Amino acid sequence: MPLLLLSTSCLLFKDASVVVDVIPDEPPSVEILSPTSEDVLFDEVLIPLWVSVSDMENLPTDLTVEWYSDLDGVLGVTGQDWLPNEQGDSFGRTTLSVGVHVLTVTVSDPEGVSTTEDVQVSVQGTNSNVAPTCELLSPFDGTIVSVGANVEFRGTANDQNSLDENLNVEWQSSIDGVLGVSSPTDQGDVFYSMSFDSVNTHLITMLVTDNMGESCFDDVQIHVANGPTVEILQPYDDIVIVPYSNTVFEGLITHDEVDVSTLSVRWVSDVDGELVSGNPSSYGEAIWVGDFETYGPHQVALETEDDNGLIASDSVNIFYNAIPKISEVVVEPLMPSSTDVLTCIPTYNDDDDGALNVFYNWSVPRTGQNIQATTANNFKSTLDLQSLVLGESATIECSVSVEDEYGYMVEMSTSVMLSNQ
Repeated sequence: MPLLLLSTSCLLFKDASVVVDVIPDEPPSVEILSPTSEDVLFDEVLIPLWVSVSDMENLPTDLTVEWYSDLDGVLGVTGQDWLPNEQGDSFGRTTLSVGVHVLTVTVSDPEGVSTTEDVQVSVQGTNSNVAPTCELLSPFDGTIVSVGANVEFRGTANDQNSLDENLNVEWQSSIDGVLGVSSPTDQGDVFYSMSFDSVNTHLITMLVTDNMGESCFDDVQIHVANGPTVEILQPYDDIVIVPYSNTVFEGLITHDEVDVSTLSVRWVSDVDGELVSGNPSSYGEAIWVGDFETYGPHQVALETEDDNGLIASDSVNIFYNAIPKISEVVVEPLMPSSTDVLTCIPTYNDDDDGALNVFYNWSVPRTGQNIQATTANNFKSTLDLQSLVLGESATIECSVSVEDEYGYMVEMSTSVMLSNQ
């Protein structure tokens, strides 16, 4: 068989050159989401290993993730247990032996470029777990509450093996079953609020459970009864009240189980405190004529309490407004001639420091003639007499009106007489 020889040749050209740009392969990024160094872990409980990965040149699903423990070695089946999804999340679970582990995660792209991150965690033995401790602090055992009233529960829950905030708190009723769940604060304080919609006696239990299933509980007996109700009939919300207006505050008290006239009631301001107290009429009416000490906004509440300590209230927002005051109006000069410029100067104030507007009216009272002011502002008004035709000994009056932002106004006037022409 003949032998076929192939040869190749190439032409080399002097001074010919080729420039090749090599773009370096950026390493992938990785962030450990779980576990954290603060987690309390146990040797017989599956531990979530969760990282977020990304890469500029490759899809997340093209990356490989490996976990390694300095105590237990390689975790899981490399390249299979920790495959990232399209969003870049790599998630799986594993168990670890008792001890302090440095967990290292390595993420690599198809070209072998990799990035590592590590976290130190502590793993306890399952038999070392201690049940949490808990206590229900309020309300007290045997507390009576009204139907529909909001009840605030407060307790404590602590765990020596875990962060207090990681405990699960379940609230239960002997009548209604599971009411809801809550979580302690990082200081172990527990809060829960609810209301009861019918008359009954409930045993309320606060059940606290750790991540190993160990638990503790405390309970309190709550009596739910029909209590009083309160409704403010007048005045309406956000009304403006001024001194000596004789504004009537009227409320209606009802109670299905007692004579309402035996209940104690009181009107209370969040600014001035208790305003008046007493008992409602046999029809449940509680009437008071408004009288306040402090100008400004008030939240006024009508409160009542029965012999069982059941309390009800309603409230209305009002503004106690001061009417402006004018203490003096002066016109200068006191003995003007027909060639002078008169200046009208008021002195006024507002006890609640409201926004005020000042209005002026110049007139000749004897003739009923109104005169246009030359200038006017909140401090003074001027009138140039040279432009006017006035008789001898004419009297010129300046009337000042001061109005606040709610439309309440006060007036004062003064006059001067022109000297003989």
